[in-house]
Amino acid sequence: MGGLSPTLPHFLRALATRNYRLYFAGQCVSLLGNWMTTTAALWLAYQLSESPFTVGMVVFASQIPVLFCAPFFGVWVDRVDGLKLVRLAQGLAMVQSAALAVFTLTGHMTVPVLLGLCALQGFINALDWPARQALTYRLAEDRAALDNVIALNSITFNLARLIGPAIAGFAIAAWGPGVVFAIDAVSYVAVLAALQEMELLATTEKSLHEIAILSAFCVHELVSDSPLTTRVTVVPSMVSVWVIPPSAFTTVIVTPRSLLISRVQTSFATATAPLPAHTASGYPR
Repeated sequence: MGGLSPTLPHFLRALATRNYRLYFAGQCVSLLGNWMTTTAALWLAYQLSESPFTVGMVVFASQIPVLFCAPFFGVWVDRVDGLKLVRLAQGLAMVQSAALAVFTLTGHMTVPVLLGLCALQGFINALDWPARQALTYRLAEDRAALDNVIALNSITFNLARLIGPAIAGFAIAAWGPGVVFAIDAVSYVAVLAALQEMELLATTEKSLHEIAILSAFCVHELVSDSPLTTRVTVVPSMVSVWVIPPSAFTTVIVTPRSLLISRVQTSFATATAPLPAHTASGYPR
């Protein structure tokens, strides 16, 4: 990074890097769109079926690919260029959002189509999220800024989880879920442009077998040797199981205008999930 910029506040020092500024801007737009689409999909599911079970199935379809695919994609991401994978995932996400918009705006959306596209979104997220995590260490060109990169990434995610559903609530009330999907699809143009401008140094490739063994060993060592790491691993998992899924069912008991209120309340409840423990240098223990 060639030194941290003296003109930036300390808590924004990671933005002194051009690559991270581009990534940060793209991530803000991408995550906002992702949460807007998620909220609109839940509303659309109930609008199509008037069935809480269908709403639950939409959530299931969008999350189950992450559960089963993300661990394998995480190993694969360590084997290849994470930036290229993020570009690929964002391109696929744009196509998926565009498909949601086309089917909805033309009146051809059905519950099976919605479930299939939500499952595709889950598959894309299973690829995108590990790839983004792998980029974290490459984006922190100065080791001293690594903890700030991690903190800003977490802040961005949680703010998007707070603001995205609120914007979606207003948009659904004004124009309907199809327009929300279209806005999300168009926003990916800016995201892909930002990612295309990024230039990162190439990393040394390792064999897939070596990476898999190393990853499994590191996870076991981190969780077993550090009680604090164990706690911050278990707590977010419990939040994901018991807090986030029930939020989907606020869709079936509110109007579009009040939808944003219930989603904001849920976002406040889930935005406090802790980050993994790090040493003073910013690297995992």
